[in-house]
Formats: sequence, structure tokens, C-alpha cells
Amino acid sequence: MDNYFFRCGRLRILPLLCLFLGTQTIRADIIQGRVLDAETHEPLYGAHLEVTEAVPDFVTVNTIVYTDSLGCFNYSCWGGSNITFRAKFLGYKTNVVRMKGTDAGDTIHIDDILLQPSEVLLKEVLVKGAQRRFYMRGDTVVFNPGAFHMEDGDRLVDLIQKLPGVTIEEGRLLWNGEPLQIRMNGKEVLSEDLLLKRLPVEAVADVKAYERKSEQEERTGVADGNQQQVLDVTIKPGFMDNWYGSIEATGYTSKHYGAEFDGMRLSDSDPVMLFGHVGDEPKRILTHTMGSFGGESGGTAVRQQMGSVGYKHAWRPNYEVKGDSYLTLTAGGNHTDRPQSSWENVQTFLPGTTPTQTDSQRDSYEHQFKAPLDFSAFLNLSPKSTLYLTAHAGYERGETSRHEEQETFERLRVGDGTSGITLSLTPVNTSTFSSLSATRLFNGTIDGNLTYYTPKGSITARASVGYSDAKEHGNSTGEYRYQQTATQATDRQSYEAPNRHLNAAAQLGFSHGFTKQAMFHAQWMSAYDHNFRDEQRLRADVIDAANSFRREDDQWLNELKTDANLTLRKITLKPAFALTHRHEQTDYRRAALDTVARRNLLLLRPSLELTYRIRQQMSLKGNVSYDERTADLIDCIAYTDNTNPLFIYEGNPGLTTTRTLNASLRFNFMLTRGSQAFGIAVNSAKTYDPIGIVLHYNSQTGGYRAQKQNVRGGNSWGAELSYDRTLAKNLQFQNTLSENWNASYGILTMVDEQTGLSYNRQQSSHLRDRLGLIYEIDHLAVSSFHEFNWERYAYSEAAQETENIFRYSTQMNVRYHLKQWTFTLDPHFYLNRGYLSDAMNNNLFVLNGEVSYKFLKNRAELILAARDLLNKETDYSSAITATTHTESGRSFLHHYATLTFRYKLEAKKK
Repeated sequence: MDNYFFRCGRLRILPLLCLFLGTQTIRADIIQGRVLDAETHEPLYGAHLEVTEAVPDFVTVNTIVYTDSLGCFNYSCWGGSNITFRAKFLGYKTNVVRMKGTDAGDTIHIDDILLQPSEVLLKEVLVKGAQRRFYMRGDTVVFNPGAFHMEDGDRLVDLIQKLPGVTIEEGRLLWNGEPLQIRMNGKEVLSEDLLLKRLPVEAVADVKAYERKSEQEERTGVADGNQQQVLDVTIKPGFMDNWYGSIEATGYTSKHYGAEFDGMRLSDSDPVMLFGHVGDEPKRILTHTMGSFGGESGGTAVRQQMGSVGYKHAWRPNYEVKGDSYLTLTAGGNHTDRPQSSWENVQTFLPGTTPTQTDSQRDSYEHQFKAPLDFSAFLNLSPKSTLYLTAHAGYERGETSRHEEQETFERLRVGDGTSGITLSLTPVNTSTFSSLSATRLFNGTIDGNLTYYTPKGSITARASVGYSDAKEHGNSTGEYRYQQTATQATDRQSYEAPNRHLNAAAQLGFSHGFTKQAMFHAQWMSAYDHNFRDEQRLRADVIDAANSFRREDDQWLNELKTDANLTLRKITLKPAFALTHRHEQTDYRRAALDTVARRNLLLLRPSLELTYRIRQQMSLKGNVSYDERTADLIDCIAYTDNTNPLFIYEGNPGLTTTRTLNASLRFNFMLTRGSQAFGIAVNSAKTYDPIGIVLHYNSQTGGYRAQKQNVRGGNSWGAELSYDRTLAKNLQFQNTLSENWNASYGILTMVDEQTGLSYNRQQSSHLRDRLGLIYEIDHLAVSSFHEFNWERYAYSEAAQETENIFRYSTQMNVRYHLKQWTFTLDPHFYLNRGYLSDAMNNNLFVLNGEVSYKFLKNRAELILAARDLLNKETDYSSAITATTHTESGRSFLHHYATLTFRYKLEAKKK
């Protein structure tokens, strides 16, 4: 017990106390207790108690005692003393308990000390050593923004990207592998993207991560399995109803430019969004509305002028409801001119010999104009019914010009094997192709969802309708030279193609809770989809009957979905089943082919999901599902498309359904000590009758004939281990290790009129490890990320050799602050081996740098930046299947310097 006492606390006693102990006989009491969350009664691990013990008329002793993982603490006191416990924990209000020691020498059990949650972080805690990045409040993880090293002017997205357990995949935020919803002060936000990119970190009090119940579960108290992972941002008082955003202008040494205004009025009731962008730079805005934002950067310079404005009005009815009613309207316009250049190298595997190789170079120029109008509304019609409406109308116009040069070779082995073997490339054909196409499109959609909540469930009705009308036209010229036959040909084509699309759907759903632990859902949907295309094609100004076609597709769908949510203490089971009937019809006319193809399909999709919440922030989640997918009906019609004489496409009436069986298991665990986040996941998939493309090669022309066909099934397995923790006061460790195995089949390219299929089995392995170390102090921030990738490909076909691709990269960032100056150095090192193209096997050292100066009370900033100082940056990619190996690259703007002026709309606390 004495060892425990000195381990948990620090005792400072005046020397006079020694004299006191030598002259008096005082028996000590041992005081035991617990510190708990007042709302959830969860133990607070690491809470500390500041103990003041006063021996009357003699001495006062100050001690700090910490609680263990069960929230328990022990304290030894002197008889007759007056004792004060001040229990404190980050994010909670202080609770003071007073008592008096006795002379009995007993163990005294005191009542639990309950701490009330507080939105205000305790300054007394913040000044003592390193802050915890998060703590537990029941099933909620509360992140403390003050524990993360943030730069002046950082936005909410910069903070969220640093939170343990948060990842970004394909532009989506995930929390322990689950999709995230962003909320503000417990309410839905006008736009997650706008809030993430505009809100300054200074305005954030804390960020809570928790699992939010669905509205139906909140109303009925019955778990329905539709919970959402939420990051709830608490805004500090005084920061609402203010404008946030920035005004920015950039000049490039490459004579490019960019200017942008991005503003948002943050409000619970009347938020406003304004956005404008003009420029000729490697940045492209695809869409910008109240609810979404999409863009890309890093390519060639894009000349663009665009703007959008959005408004939302929210209100709460005079009766009790779960959420506000609101109306949202966004309008905008977008004009873009975009050039692009790319290259591609494709090796096509042949049975028993070396592959053919096709090299191509493409240049394109795209001109596009878009004018979207979006409306959405959520209306509380009564305390028990809601209506959700969305509508969209859009107009688009675009032109695209393309130019492509292509050459195909036969790769021949040269040598006797003793002095080495080299590859000789023998030309088979060359071609140049130029085209100009234009499109005009109008589209509109309306969708409504009416929900009525019953005492134990809900009834929903939904209807939607959409229509689009497009007109396409274009012309092209192709020049083809065939070396084997010493012939050449010129092919001039033009076409016009109106397109119309109509879809309508109606849906009825029913949910009912039989007990507090069992919820049943059923949903019926009927839908109709109509597509029409009439393509008239001319060759050398003469109608091309073989490739002109008229296609009319109709699809009727009826689908029944059912699922149940069963909660048994810490275990939740969610079995689900979907039965879909599809009736499809295609009226297809092409040359002598005039057919009406029909098919009826009955598709099954069962699944089972299991969640085991082991304890606070420790869970295990598994999923098993079966899926069936069908080929497009047009691919099942025996037609031939030879608009490209070097790549002729044929339909296949024998295509069948592809079936896939998937299974996954994921374990997540978070621990406040060391701010640790741990995750491990495994997954498996088996595919039956997948659809692949079978190629037929003509050795005289070098052209290919392609047809879709069901091939042998394959399987895949994957595993991932992630770990994130604080190693020291200012040092953060992150690591993600993953391995993926895959076995698949492809049919090797058939040469001339070869009969019989030659299967090639590909076994692949992809090992990836990403290690990150982040060190941050007041004026210095250093991060280092190391990534290793090893891809291994092995084939059953003897002509195909085992391939190994190695990629290693080190990306560092060093940032130093000196008053209003910030200096940034961003060196990257890349090592690549195993590619076919020599340009891709390289060692690269890419160096970026930046100097910035802030003024006007840090609202204005001048930034001088240099990208790729050594002119070494590249942009390559690779894709390997059982039948082809493709390597490609594109042009992009690099090796330049920029000067940027930025002024931030930084509203301060009122």
C-alpha cells in the first residue's frame, strides 16, 4: 500500500513534520473511493485529485493522487486531519469533497465522486504537462483541439485529419473505417465540405466522436441498425453568425494566374455561401453548391471562370420535433477550357510467345459550360411526419477535340541464351486519329420522401422522376498504315446522336419494433427506366449502315428488401435480404440486324452484419454478403462495331450473371493513455463467372477484335493493421501495414484464327507499409512519412515472367515560425523499380519550398512558393492483369514559382 501511495502521489512535508512524528503516536486511515462520470457512471481513468490535508495548528500537506483504470484511488491520511479532495478531469467540472480523518487506523470507503461534463476545458489541467488528445465520456470520444499542434489560420479539416481513428479514402472521411457525418453543435450542417474548409480551428471548442442513433430509433427507442458515425463540432460562444472565408490571388512564373473568393456565413438559421474562381492554373473546380464541393489539382493549367451562391433558411416549428425544418437553394455557372496530354504503353500477352506492344500519345482540348440549379427542403409537417424534397435542373454544353498517334509492335526475343537475350520491336501498324465532338445537355430531377412515425416504427413513401435530353455530333479522320501488307487507308467519319433518358420510381417502406431489442424493416420499390439513342454515322460522306444504329432500352424493376436489427446486450445482429426482379427489353437496329432482345432476371442479395461492442471504444464488426451482377443487355446481342478498324468490338449472346461472396472483419480499440488508436481488419472475396474481355489479334494488320466473355472465377484476401499513439510530449507515431492477395484468370489473346482458349492465372501480392513520425513544438513542426510498396505478379503461362515492382518514398515537411514569418521545406524522395518503361524506373528527389509573411493582424498573408525546384517531378501509373500490362503518364504543370496574396475573413469572438 505504501508503494502504491508513493507511486500515485507526491508528498511535500515540512521538516518539522519529522519532529512531530517522533513525539506523537498517530494512527493513519486509508481512504478509498472512485471518480465517475456523473451522467454515464463510467470510471474516469487518469482523473487526478488534488488533496489538501491540514493537521490542526501544525502542518498542511498537499498531494496529488491519480485514479486507475477502474476510476479507483487510495489515500493515506493522518488521524484528526481536515482533508479536501478536488477531483478534476479534462472536460469536466471540478467536484470538491471535504472530510475529516480519524484515529482508528481503518480503511474508509467514501461515496463515489461524480464529475459533471463541461464544455469548457479546465485551465488548471491544461497547464500541467502534455494535454491528452482525447478522453472518454461514456461512449463518446471527446477530442481536445488544444492538444494538437495547429498553425495560425488552420481550418477544421486540418484538425480533423489529425484525429486518431480518422482516415480519408477516395475523398470521404472515415472513423475507424466507417463513413462519417459532420454535425455542428449537435445539429446537421448546411454543408460538411463548406464547414470543413472554411471554419477556423480557433472557433472550435471540442470535437466529439460518437455513434448517433437514427431519427426513428430516437423516436421509438428501438434500435434499427441505422446508426451513423458522427463528428460533432462544438463552436465556441460568440463565433456564430459571422463570415468566414478568404480572398486569394496567385501569379505563376509560367505566366499562369488564379484568383478566388470563398465565403461562408456560419449560422444555425440563415447560412449563406458565396464562391467565385477565375484562373489559368493547375486547379479545376468541378462543382460548388451548398451541399457539395468537388475539384482537382496538379494537372495541366485549366482556364476557368465559375461562381456560385447558396442560401439556407432553417426554423423550428412551434411543436416538439427532432430536427429543424429548412429550405436550401444554390445556383451557379462554370466555364472551363482544359488541355491535356498523355501517353500509354500496353503489352498484350499472347500464348507461348512474347507479347505485342502498343504505344500511344494523346492530346486533347476540352471546352465546357455548366449551369446547375439545386433545391432541397426538409419539412416537419407534424410532430410525427416529415417531408424531404430535392430538385435539380442543369444545362451543359461542351466541345472536345482529340489527337492520337499510335504504333503497334511485335516483341521478338533475340539471342541464343548464352550471351544474353534482348527484345526486338518489329512495327506492325501505325495510325493517327483526330476528332472533334460536341454535346448539348439538359437534365432535371425531382425526388420526394414522406415519413410518418408510429409509436413503434415508421411508414415511408417515396417518389422520384428524372429526365435528360442530349444531342451529340462530331467528326473524325483516321490514317492507318499496315507494315506487314505495305498498305494504308484513310477513314473519315461523322455522326449525329440524340439521346433521351427518362426514369421514374415509387417506393413504400414499413418499419416496426417488436421489442426494445428487435426492429423489422420491409421495403418495396417499383421503377421504370427508358433510354433512347439514334446514332447516324457517315463514312466519306456516305451513310455507314453497318455502324449507324437505333437503340431503345426499357427496364422495369421490382424489388423487395427486408432486414432486421436484433440487439442482445453488447451484440447486434443485422440480417438482410433483397430480391430483385428485372424485366429488360432492347430494340436494336444496326445494318441487317433488327432485333428485340428481352430477358427476365431474378437476383438475390443476402447479407449478415454482426457488431460486438466489447467495452467502451472497443468493438468488433463482421459482415458477410452475396451479390449478383449482370452484363448490359446490349453486350448480349450479336452485333459488330468497327468504327475503329484497329479495335473492333463484338457482342456475346452467351454472357451470364457474375456472383460474388464477400466477408470482412474489423476490430477497433481506443485507449486514452498515450492517446492510442488501434485497428485491425481482414477481408475476403470470391467471384464466380466474372466478365472479362477476350482479344483476337490479327498478325497482318496488328488490329484487335474484342468480345466480353465469362472467365474463370478468382478470389482475394486482405489484411490491414493500423496503430496511432503519442510517444512523447511532442512526438506522434502513426503506422499502417496492409497486405492484399489476389488470384484471377484471363484468356490470353488469340492470334489470327486460333481455336481453343488459353487461360493465364495471375497471382498477385501487394504489401504496403506507411510509417509516420510527427514532432511539433511551439515554433517548429517536423513530419516524416515513409511508404514502402512491393507488388509481385506470378503467372501460370510459361511465356509470362514473374514481375516485381518496388516503390519507396520519403516525404518530409519542416516548418519553422519566427514571429510573422513562416519557412517551409518539403523534400520528397522516390525510388521505383520493376517497370517496363525506363522512364518509370528512377530515383527522384523532388524539392518544394515556401516562405510566408503575415500582416494586418495576421489576416493578410504573402506567400512565395516554389514547386519542384530541381525539375524532377513525374506522374506515372501502372495496371497489370492476367492478359495485359499497361503503363501510362500524363502532362502536368510543375517546376514553377508562385506569389500569392491571401486575406482571410477571420471573425473574432463577439
